[in-house]
Amino acid sequence: MQFVALSGRFTAKAEHRTAIAGLARELYGPSRAEAGCKSYACFAQTDAPNAMLFFEEWASEAALEEHFATPYFADFMKRFPALIVGSPAITIFNVAVVSDAEPGNPQAPIVLAGRFTAKAARRDELVALSQSMLAPSRAEDGCMSYDFLEEIGASGNFLFFERWRDKAALDTHFATTGFGAFMQAFPALIEGAADIKLFAVSTERTL
Repeated sequence: MQFVALSGRFTAKAEHRTAIAGLARELYGPSRAEAGCKSYACFAQTDAPNAMLFFEEWASEAALEEHFATPYFADFMKRFPALIVGSPAITIFNVAVVSDAEPGNPQAPIVLAGRFTAKAARRDELVALSQSMLAPSRAEDGCMSYDFLEEIGASGNFLFFERWRDKAALDTHFATTGFGAFMQAFPALIEGAADIKLFAVSTERTL
């Protein structure tokens, strides 16, 4: 089933980081209550805390357009530009979930969104382990972006947000020695199981 994912990247002005975090949190409740919203959160990169990302999932482009037309989003957009450096980079993806049952087009670009919660006593270990994956993963052939982020307003909730040229490039990443070592240590550091989603991108556009 096709749906829409949105990636909104921006850099907060250092003096306005707290303000923009509060502004982003104001959108959580009403946005998540919208009929077409599947998920909605804002995250900060753990290796560059002023670099932030809205990651959203919507049932359709129409649902996303309805969100853009709400009064609270309009109010957000009035206040947002003065708090950031430059302009945001917003990408809208038309995607389908990739699974063993529905592998999709093997040539399609892949977005990986992996959410999980750190065990409170092991948060620092988890951050260090996850950050150790950034440089080698970003250097891999086929890696388009690779970020480890923490949810604004929900300390301890994390997201791996990755873009890969295709499924083969991601599978090569999964087969690396570094990823194998990561996966040996990772499960003991989180609460329950991670929620890992793979999305095959059919089209994308920037705003």
